[in-house]
Amino acid sequence: PLSFRPLTQYMPVYNRTTTYVSPLAGWNNYNKFMAGVYLSNLSLTPVPFEFSLAPLYDFKNDEIAGMGNVSYSIYPRSGAVSQIQTIVTGKRFAFASNNSSDEKIADKNPVFNYERLTAMLKVEFRPTTPRSPVARSIAYRHIQLSEDQISYTRINDSTYSQSFGGVNSYFNELSFAYLNSRTLDPYTADLRFEQGKNHLKAAFTFNYKLSYGKFNKGIHARIFAGAFIYNDEKIRNYNFRMSSVTGYGDYLYDDLYLGRTE
Repeated sequence: PLSFRPLTQYMPVYNRTTTYVSPLAGWNNYNKFMAGVYLSNLSLTPVPFEFSLAPLYDFKNDEIAGMGNVSYSIYPRSGAVSQIQTIVTGKRFAFASNNSSDEKIADKNPVFNYERLTAMLKVEFRPTTPRSPVARSIAYRHIQLSEDQISYTRINDSTYSQSFGGVNSYFNELSFAYLNSRTLDPYTADLRFEQGKNHLKAAFTFNYKLSYGKFNKGIHARIFAGAFIYNDEKIRNYNFRMSSVTGYGDYLYDDLYLGRTE
């Protein structure tokens, strides 16, 4: 049977399906103030089926926003694989204000929203020994995006009509991760491939810590290499970046921003 409990009483109930409930508030520069509810069954003890939902209501624009994820894990008792996890996540927020010169479009759709649906399959491999500091995994992720935009249709040499709608895109990502968390000189290696409609690129990252004689002291080094296998994209820039100070560089919409297009 279901057992609803506030987060302040965080303790699973024996022989109950515990769901934690909490009021939720949010804000960004386009949705402004949002309020909703948080629902989750996440606990300190992993269970095969886990979910976390955070629906929000945008009072300024009368919009629905929020995010959530659902996952299911399998733990083989023997063999090379220790865990197989499937994760589905969804997210919807406004990413810009609609400043269209067409007042009817701007009044009806005051903000541009993005909607992202992600499905991921992750496989973690079993360590060779129970105390081994080595962790290895492979993951595949498919991202489906819908972004609001204004389209322009040419009527004559000097006149264009405007229409409000969404543009869809997709990305596939395959990654291999290797982690050695040993006490002295730990290191990680990550190899990933990203494919979109008109591009395919590969990237490799290696992090290494040269430990000192003192505890938790050392020199951190990072090596990165990336290249496009092909790139025929004419509209969006999917280039590698040293940093991303604005939301424009986060074209996969992985992160949350208070002002994504500021």
